[in-house]
Amino acid sequence: MGVRQIFIGTILLAIVSGVFGQAKFNTIPGSLSIRQNEALQVSYMIENPQSVGQFKLPAFRDFKVVQGPIKTDGNIITNGQYSNYLSYTYVLMPLKKGRLQLPGATAMIDGKNVTSNRVVIEVTDAVRAQPNPYPRNPGISLFRQQPEEDYQLEEKEDAAEKIKKNLFVKLELDRKSVFIGEPIVATYKLFTRLRSESRVTKRPSLNGFSVYDMIEPEKLGPDVETLNGKTFMTHIIRKTQLIPLQEGDFELEPVILDNRISFTRMVPVEKDRTNQSPLEEMFDNLFDSRRGVTETHQVTLSSEAKQIHIKPLPPGAPASFNGAVGKFDLKGRLVDTAVAAGEPAQYELSIEGKGNLPLINAPAWSLPTGFHSLDPQVKETLDKSVAPMTGTKIFTYSITPDSSGKILLPAIEFSYFDPVSARYHSLHTDSVYLVVGEPQHRKQSNEVIAAPAGKSRKVWLYSGGISAAALLVAGLVLLVRKRRRVQRSAAEPVAPERAADAVPVIVEIRDPLIHARQAMEREDATAYYHAIELALWEAVAARLDLPGSSQQKPVALAMLAKRGMDAGDLAALEGCWKTCDWILYLPPSAHRIDPALLGTAATLLGKIAEV
Repeated sequence: MGVRQIFIGTILLAIVSGVFGQAKFNTIPGSLSIRQNEALQVSYMIENPQSVGQFKLPAFRDFKVVQGPIKTDGNIITNGQYSNYLSYTYVLMPLKKGRLQLPGATAMIDGKNVTSNRVVIEVTDAVRAQPNPYPRNPGISLFRQQPEEDYQLEEKEDAAEKIKKNLFVKLELDRKSVFIGEPIVATYKLFTRLRSESRVTKRPSLNGFSVYDMIEPEKLGPDVETLNGKTFMTHIIRKTQLIPLQEGDFELEPVILDNRISFTRMVPVEKDRTNQSPLEEMFDNLFDSRRGVTETHQVTLSSEAKQIHIKPLPPGAPASFNGAVGKFDLKGRLVDTAVAAGEPAQYELSIEGKGNLPLINAPAWSLPTGFHSLDPQVKETLDKSVAPMTGTKIFTYSITPDSSGKILLPAIEFSYFDPVSARYHSLHTDSVYLVVGEPQHRKQSNEVIAAPAGKSRKVWLYSGGISAAALLVAGLVLLVRKRRRVQRSAAEPVAPERAADAVPVIVEIRDPLIHARQAMEREDATAYYHAIELALWEAVAARLDLPGSSQQKPVALAMLAKRGMDAGDLAALEGCWKTCDWILYLPPSAHRIDPALLGTAATLLGKIAEV
């Protein structure tokens, strides 16, 4: 089995977890998405069987078998739980593009005929082959650099010492001290010169950071690196950029892997030399006749935890600074240059550059009297494979004028902190005129909720995904205003001519989960879970007013408990955070939106506001 196949075993073993005494039969592909000219490894794995009878391979209609079966068996110890497995592995090539079905295999397990699950594989366009696929060593283009596998043990050699020198995990950081909002690239990497199968058993918690994965490890092949004069095969477990959210000293926790290493121990072969001729004895002494005996070792590896220091932003920030860190350009344009009074006009503001783009909020816009606005709509295009990430964020403002005329809309100011120069910079759009015509009589859309007949006031509500909790808040606001009007009417009656001039009231409701709802609508699962996690954290941090590096989730949960938050709600909040954090560790191809989590988050936001 090649090193690539062995590494894919890392993912295979990470997916399944055996329970002693209960047999399982699973179809485990090496990837859920491949190119048409790429090979796919699939393993049919049987866990904890008492007995296994005939194994029957399914008929592959959409794939061609190019290698297999490769039969492996062994034992796994996970958290003190013992399990054994038997696996049949095949290498397949897709015959066409599209969503192809990988059928299950059939085996007689513990006296029962069992069929494994079916899996759908996404096959996309073939990737064009490069003229020189192994350009690591200039001038040696026909050969690929490969580290020497040190899998052989001498008769009395210490296996533990050899493992220590030839198999380890490292956490690599591009820097250890940055400003708030400035990214740190963290790479968890496995170095090996052995024949081993590994699986991740504990992933690091990255509290205090906004986390953005830069690559999909399952789509990468192994690489070769030289360390202390020795060449190692390396596998990236995770490469991410961490954007710190608060100042202080933080420890990046280690990643922990369970590893199964196979050695061949060389032992001499005992021969009867009684009837050997001198020539035969000479050859036996010259060529030491030995045989190899296979032995396996189970070890747990951990990367070293590392400390990083997050510096506070310097004083003197402009009033328009809202946390943008990096280097950016600003552009603005009025989409609708002329509208009628009472009709909305659209204005697009574009922020382009490199930095913490996902964390940038819409700049405040001080509009003239007589304008009403809703929360801006947001679109972003990001390249997360580089650090700092680059891209564009577009905010679309919807503004509605009450009266006609040629109205000057003021410039929008946006400020950011440049960590390279350690200075703040302010950018401005140009002011622009909006031509507003006389109001037109038109039928109200479903975004306008008219007051009952005979009332002079109207309430406009944005209908784009407002939750029931937000509508309840709006209702309470209207009820309070109505009671105040009744009290004022009793003390000071309103003249009839003033009632005719009543101005519509705009109730602006900010939904903290709006970004999660938008992500669900466009089926962006990664953005969906990130938005829910961020909304909950922002609500907790604002409610508790946590200073500096105290803004960590365990600290926040403890403070919420002291304030009297129900234990069930605390457990739900912690579970929601863990779900979001765990999902973001999976490859994007495995992300699936759970709509129920949005309702749970909305309920928790209400609970947080009450403590």
